[in-house]
Amino acid sequence: MNQHTPSFHQRLFVLLLVLLPTQLGLHFWPEWSTLLGRRIDYFSPTVYFTDIVVAAILLLWFTEKESWRKQYESWKKQRTIIPLLIPVSVFVFANIFFATNRFIAMYDWMKFVEFVLLGWYVVNTKPPFHFVALGLSIAVAYSSILAIAQFILQHSVGGWLWWIGERTFSVSTPGIARMTACITSVFSCQLVLRPYATFPHPNVLGGFLAVTLPIIYVALCDKRLEYMGMTTLKKRIGWTVFVLGSIGLCITMSRSAVLVGAAAIIVLMGNRMRREYARRKSKSNVHMFIRSPLLKRAAVLTSITVIAVLGILVLRRFIPNDESIDIRTHLNAAALAEWMTSPIIGVGLGNFLTHLPDIYVLRPVSFLQPVHNIYLLILSETGLVGGVTFLVLVVLTIKGYVVRIMDEKDPDNAGFHTYLMSFVGLLLLGLVDHYPLTLQQGQLLFTIIFSLSYSHRVSS
Repeated sequence: MNQHTPSFHQRLFVLLLVLLPTQLGLHFWPEWSTLLGRRIDYFSPTVYFTDIVVAAILLLWFTEKESWRKQYESWKKQRTIIPLLIPVSVFVFANIFFATNRFIAMYDWMKFVEFVLLGWYVVNTKPPFHFVALGLSIAVAYSSILAIAQFILQHSVGGWLWWIGERTFSVSTPGIARMTACITSVFSCQLVLRPYATFPHPNVLGGFLAVTLPIIYVALCDKRLEYMGMTTLKKRIGWTVFVLGSIGLCITMSRSAVLVGAAAIIVLMGNRMRREYARRKSKSNVHMFIRSPLLKRAAVLTSITVIAVLGILVLRRFIPNDESIDIRTHLNAAALAEWMTSPIIGVGLGNFLTHLPDIYVLRPVSFLQPVHNIYLLILSETGLVGGVTFLVLVVLTIKGYVVRIMDEKDPDNAGFHTYLMSFVGLLLLGLVDHYPLTLQQGQLLFTIIFSLSYSHRVSS
């Protein structure tokens, strides 16, 4: 058992994971945060409590003499980083200068720097897997319990929960997320409230659970990982959290999240069964085959294929042809139209909505929402420079994963495999929604999962 005593900034990182689902923050509404005479949440400068936690983590980490020494040595070895800051700074300046709403662009780039520093922290400190699993377990537990309560009551729970982000709503609230439920053909169908917990939308809650449940599953199943001390009682608590999270995921009725979460867990279950079978066998021909690089290659290709196929099914078959699809289609077209106006540097970070009324003049105000595709959003706001840079980082992460799997001498790293499954799932969810890049909770989740995957992309 790992006897490592966590430092204070590591404890704060666990706290950040626990608070990830919350929305407590102070909103400001300057004149430039409005569009068509309406306040836009995406334009509002906001100081969230989680921002304060991030700042405390970075401050404590930066003030450690050991951290500064390590960073200095790292920077001396990677001398290409400093020259890269010059073209990056030029691009950021140009992206802000040519943006229609420069204040929004500046604010969003400030948020970007915050999350880059958080990612830098994760990559350099490599938080232990059981720290990550513990923090996310607590977050999943209270989010799922609240979601189940909202689903049963068909309205918000209320009270002090407002302080951590629960909105006041009921099944009859205008604009609330609902779904038609038909128990049997005998009884008439009725509208059912989709639970929010403390998230801005049930799809965001579903995405959070789809990405975090695989991590909890592996922490519970893999005996090599330390998870809350793993006594019998604590393991039962862990499985209870997993079951509650699974129920919470299902009742969000987010098709994409349910399919992605299920696919990730199925792949991890198959990988676990392969390891267990290989572990019980002696050094026989069968055992050698299971441990062979050929089977490892097959496992990698199968995992990617399963998740990719399910992702395509989400896009083409399991989503009905309704108004939400029509909106998504038009927003995708708008993103491409905006990109064509500034293909190299984009229209400005955070400025997608600023240009939307010019493209769809006759659309209602409710149409003002980001494009439901993070890749098109990045392309429209940061052009080819930002789009290509993002894809390069993703490819480097996936490539490092494949190289590590192909290395016959490299031992299985269950935590690393899980981060990759969660990261790929988040990338798939980004095909049909925008929250990984536009909402505080999604940005934190994306930054942490991406950084955890990137930090373990090669053998240590």
